[in-house]
Amino acid sequence: LQKGAGVTASSYIGYDFGIIKLSNERSRYGEPKDETRDVSTLKIKQLSNANNRVTRARVERSNDGIKWFGVDIVNLPDCDKLVTVNFRRTVPSRFWRLRPLTFSGGDTDFWSVVALELIDFETTQITNIQDRLFIENRNRDYQTPVIPLKGFYDLIDTQTELSRFGMELPTQMLYITISFMAAVRLLGRPLIIGDIIEIPSETQFSATMEPIKKYMEVTDVGWSTEGYTPGWKPTLLRCIAQPMLASQETQDVFGDMVGEVDSTGLFDIDDGQHPIYQDYSESSQTIEEQAVQDSAAPQRGRDSGNEIHQFEVDQIQAAADVGINITKIGLNPQGLYVEDALPPNGEDFTMGDTFPLTPTNEDYHRLTFSGLAE
Repeated sequence: LQKGAGVTASSYIGYDFGIIKLSNERSRYGEPKDETRDVSTLKIKQLSNANNRVTRARVERSNDGIKWFGVDIVNLPDCDKLVTVNFRRTVPSRFWRLRPLTFSGGDTDFWSVVALELIDFETTQITNIQDRLFIENRNRDYQTPVIPLKGFYDLIDTQTELSRFGMELPTQMLYITISFMAAVRLLGRPLIIGDIIEIPSETQFSATMEPIKKYMEVTDVGWSTEGYTPGWKPTLLRCIAQPMLASQETQDVFGDMVGEVDSTGLFDIDDGQHPIYQDYSESSQTIEEQAVQDSAAPQRGRDSGNEIHQFEVDQIQAAADVGINITKIGLNPQGLYVEDALPPNGEDFTMGDTFPLTPTNEDYHRLTFSGLAE
């Protein structure tokens, strides 16, 4: 048991996550594989006696338990409560430990830890790098209250691009100039990539007079050439901002894109009750019904509403009396290769292999030869 100066010299507390095992405690693989954790958060509770506490410690990791790498130096609150401490993310490792750097006790006091938990939870901190391949953080937390910050930009005429699939706004890129000192005073830091800027002067209104706010996402930050002092010290930030889109990065502003589970235990977007689902369902059903109506064939006769009709003698004479010749636009049933064996103007007819026994004048019958086909 280390006491006094020995606490900071050789004592430590930590985890060995072991190897990957089955439920029966046997190794999952023939060649044992280390269980690694990407730890970035710890929870610790120290003893109630202030002389048994550490206020500053070093987080270390190792792959073999022999060679240790420094991860971060953290400050531990001087209290007996369970506290949560976040530190920067590094590399998944099997061994993790906490080494004291500042001990509050004397020569006869020892370091006492009541509870310790290491968590491989990725906190949304600016200093973290979530994706080391693309060097970006896709999980972000945004502050809800708006922080007023003055800046200026040049007005531009926007035009929606509709010549390709979807809608694009290629001209919606703003170059906003902001005071570096004002940003640090209000935010505690300069603007960075991923910050969201609301442009009140760009607010539009819908058909129902509801305001549609303009949100821009910062994509690049640099020094403005207009803000250099005579001593060549920059004072103004030049931020390049584009329209903010709904994505994983901005779901803290737009809302979660994943459907929530409703009272039935189903995702509310897939059970037929969600308004979006209803809109798509009604649209698809309307299209299907219209297609059926357009392709439906008459049960009897034919639909000649959109065809040239065969004019009767009295119709031709009535048109000739007023000086109109309609014979050239009428259907000629006696013309070559134009007979279709159907009555003109969509009149009713009967059909069968034999003639009707008691036909009347101006009846139409279509003789079939189904017996020959057999």
